[in-house]
Amino acid sequence: MRPLKHLKLPRATLSGFFALFLVALTGTAFLASAEGGNFLLITGASVRVRSTPATSGAEVGKLRLGEVVEQRAKSAKKEKIGKMEDFWFQVRLPDGKDGWVFGGFARGFAEGEKEDAYLKMVRERIQAESANPNDWWELWRLIESILPSVASVEVRPYLELARLQALQGFLNTRKREGTMTDFPQEPELQDLKTQMVYSEPAGQWMLERSLYMDLYERNRKKPAGDEILWVATNSPMPGETEGFAPAVMQVVLSVGIRYLEDFPKGRHSEGALKNISEWLKIIQTPLDKDLKKYPDDLQVLKKGLEQIEAVMKTVSNPLVADVLKEKERIKTALSEVE
Repeated sequence: MRPLKHLKLPRATLSGFFALFLVALTGTAFLASAEGGNFLLITGASVRVRSTPATSGAEVGKLRLGEVVEQRAKSAKKEKIGKMEDFWFQVRLPDGKDGWVFGGFARGFAEGEKEDAYLKMVRERIQAESANPNDWWELWRLIESILPSVASVEVRPYLELARLQALQGFLNTRKREGTMTDFPQEPELQDLKTQMVYSEPAGQWMLERSLYMDLYERNRKKPAGDEILWVATNSPMPGETEGFAPAVMQVVLSVGIRYLEDFPKGRHSEGALKNISEWLKIIQTPLDKDLKKYPDDLQVLKKGLEQIEAVMKTVSNPLVADVLKEKERIKTALSEVE
């Protein structure tokens, strides 16, 4: 069999990489609500603390992304800053002083809800898909700092997944130098280099897919398993298929089919079916007659079509018909080559 090049998922497929998460980005602040709870989780970077509940108040300090402060009081009315409208909240700073924070840069939570509050904030920032590498870097460092203290077996797998997503987001958006030797210089990343691979077509570094799959294997029977496998199978791969039919088939099997094998009724089954149809349409027919010279390549296509047919029998969704239509088109073309 001819060696296949590494593969690169198209942007449309990579949108599934962020499918779970909830809220959009406005400027450098992420939408949140500080109402409800005795504590505030800071959801912005370098949030100013004012002496009075107004932007005209003197700056008495700054709070970092992810800091937790005690909520002391709330302003009598909301104020609109940019596209955000919220109350001001008086908080107790780490140095013991009091100050006011605009609610649009914080999320309120009650005693015992800290880990859930972190998870919601992390999800919002991932969904925002910021184009600023500093946003992703700050998020990754925050998750790294809080994970050791996370006790919830329900929350931890999602945060571990978010850590990978944040790091990949940083790699996606940082300045691309265009050569394999230009590895990110951040000291924290040097020990992770062996877990990354360079993609020449994309001109950037990517996380090894095995990192996602290892996380999935540890959590496959937990509620987070569905989401982890979906993100894992849609994580970027270096290289490109160049329309080569056996290479495209390998993508189909490793992306949509792999997810549906474990979760035929999963939350993302419809998205997986759409991805499969999208990729199968890339395979042009009639097939190249030269494929007959390469029995191993023909076998990749034949076995792939058989695997698709078997998995489709386990899925109940109208989109299965679209997949089977494409499968039959390729099967007919394959019979003409064999």
